[in-house]
Amino acid sequence: MTTRAELDARYGVALEALQIAAKAKAPDLEECGLELQRLKIKLRESKRRLMERVEKPEWNSYPAPMDLPRSAEDERFVQSFGVDNAAAATAFYDKYGFVIFDDILDADECAATTAEIWSYLEEQHPGLQRDDEGTWEVLSAVRYGLPEAQAIFTPQVVANRQNQRLYAALDAILPRMPDSNGKFDSPHPDPNSIVMSQDRWCVYRPTIKNPDWKTAENLHLDVNPWTYAGLNPSEIETLSYSATESGGERFPLRDFRIEMTAVQGAPRSTGEHVQGVLNLLDNREQDGGTRLVPGFHRCFADWVNALGSPEDNLLQDGPYDNWLLRRSHGGASFKFSSQDPIHDLSRRAPLRAGSLLLWNQLVVHGSRANNSEAFRLGQFVRGFRAGEMTSDRAWARMRAVRHQLGSARLQLSSLAPHVFGLPENYSDEDAEPRFRHESGGQVQCQVALTPESLDP
Repeated sequence: MTTRAELDARYGVALEALQIAAKAKAPDLEECGLELQRLKIKLRESKRRLMERVEKPEWNSYPAPMDLPRSAEDERFVQSFGVDNAAAATAFYDKYGFVIFDDILDADECAATTAEIWSYLEEQHPGLQRDDEGTWEVLSAVRYGLPEAQAIFTPQVVANRQNQRLYAALDAILPRMPDSNGKFDSPHPDPNSIVMSQDRWCVYRPTIKNPDWKTAENLHLDVNPWTYAGLNPSEIETLSYSATESGGERFPLRDFRIEMTAVQGAPRSTGEHVQGVLNLLDNREQDGGTRLVPGFHRCFADWVNALGSPEDNLLQDGPYDNWLLRRSHGGASFKFSSQDPIHDLSRRAPLRAGSLLLWNQLVVHGSRANNSEAFRLGQFVRGFRAGEMTSDRAWARMRAVRHQLGSARLQLSSLAPHVFGLPENYSDEDAEPRFRHESGGQVQCQVALTPESLDP
């Protein structure tokens, strides 16, 4: 059977021949015209067949549709939990692949983060004013409300990464590491320390008056399915977190994004990772934001087996074709076609201001456009256990974080050793934190000045 690409090529050749024949004799012109007409009919038929729904084997592995339980206090929002109710929250997470924790940020912290985001945007976009709707046009809907920077290091954003309630929520959800028997070389004090991502935030503008401000809707996975399944190698442990050249620009923070998509489940697991968003404003169904496919984490392995090879999933030849967007170090994002029936299984997860939405990285997720008069603002977070990193990557990562925090003169908390690999009271950018296990299993921090600790 002639493929669409072959028909396109023949159509182009016939069109070129017709243009040449236009300067030649009438019989040649007529013959070229007939050939062009025949190809046009075949091309139209080929397009029609491509639009027909074709059952794909991986569709059979999708989870059954799941309705989400609503909050007993306010049915506008999905059921949520306090950080002190870890058992119920974990049971919900295991079933649905995500969970919402209440009151992670208080009202003052939400307001401070929101103000910080606006200050950043006003600095980056001259003429923008947070209180003047007429200036919001300068923001882009194409980037899903994300800043261009790969990671943001501003005071309140960094403070949120060290939030004790956020840490407790992640600690409740992430599986614990086995005992290291004292063999743990890391800037973090314990294999079960929660390492926090260095990420960014998003802003969705109100769209009632300006429909053009709506962001595109999508579903995806921030993981290479074949790498996670151990079928492709991951080079995540070779990340240096140093500046790289790309198109004449330097991207010292790009490795913080790469580490998210290059995670591996086998043969050497990088552990379970959870993604999340700290919600800064009440986020109703119509305000747009995160949507998820509940239960997908439990069918992930069967789905990968049904996909075939990575090479079979690199291009979107038809409207029902999904595709793999490859990234470095074995990472990738998997994109779902807008025609894929998985969209019928997705559910929005509305949540209150100050709440935290966490989801298993193996859960298909994406965004829904804002269809309201309200803003949507959130800070993205991600966490994993320190013991999942090799020693070399852990130290390289700490140096990159230290460089960013030191340059910005940002305040650290008592959780800094766990989330950043840095002591709370470090004062010299060249100070290298070293942790060692003492008798009784206690963990202590020392600061050692070494030439090797200089930032790259």
